[in-house]
Amino acid sequence: MPMTAGLEALDRMRLDLQSGHPVLADHLRGELYVLVPPRTADGSETANWLSAPRGERPPLVQADRLARHLQALLDDRREVAAR
Repeated sequence: MPMTAGLEALDRMRLDLQSGHPVLADHLRGELYVLVPPRTADGSETANWLSAPRGERPPLVQADRLARHLQALLDDRREVAAR
């Protein structure tokens, strides 16, 4: 997802990035990667961990909740653009 929209959606969800949720920023492409539980979001079956996390399981962002916040953000932006 675009980095700005993703960060704003996480902010709307009140998710603290220091809380351990796995979020990766690709500054070169301007994209944000948020890890969600398996089979809870649209995506590719070809994606996988390049380096599997060790130790405790990190808290994952709920895909449906993130999707709702991203959709609300897009709706807000469309509404502003239509004015």
